[in-house]
Amino acid sequence: MIQNFLSFLNNNSNLVIAIATVIYVVLTLIIIRSNNRVFKLMCKKYEEEWRPYIQIKTISRSSLAILSITNCGKTIAHNVKFKIDKDFHLLGNSSKGKIKDLNIFKNGIKQFIPGQEYLINLGTYLQIFSEGDTLPTSFTIKCTYSYDNKSYDEETLIDFEPELYTSWKIDPIAEKIGNLNKTIDKVENHLKKIIMEK
Repeated sequence: MIQNFLSFLNNNSNLVIAIATVIYVVLTLIIIRSNNRVFKLMCKKYEEEWRPYIQIKTISRSSLAILSITNCGKTIAHNVKFKIDKDFHLLGNSSKGKIKDLNIFKNGIKQFIPGQEYLINLGTYLQIFSEGDTLPTSFTIKCTYSYDNKSYDEETLIDFEPELYTSWKIDPIAEKIGNLNKTIDKVENHLKKIIMEK
């Protein structure tokens, strides 16, 4: 039996070599395709890890709502532009202007370096919930920017509705200033009593 098999291989050696070559080529193509997928995934992961990320969110300082715009990524974002979908008057006051009229929204940012942050005082939560149309309780900011010849288009919803009827974390500095004011008032009252007694 083994002799018959060896005889068959000897008589059909060209066919066996052709079949082995085809199998080798097919396996090589599968490996190349797999490596190509792995390479693309690595490139995508590298880009995701190193690209800029523009984060837009609100932060609270006592009862003040502040819009924070930060580059949380690891590289510079170029030609950053912002658009807001609704008019929002700063600090609830139409004389202070609107967000869309701020330089950062009108002209954008040519180069937004990693870790850089812009803070915009929006107003107090009391103003936001009582001013009606001048201070909408939600709006969307669209941000476009580029990095490494690629463009990014992102939208962020700013929604104050969840803040309604909640309490805000008191800023520790503001709390200390408040305590200092109380102490000064006590000292002042005590000094007035001493002066009045004389």
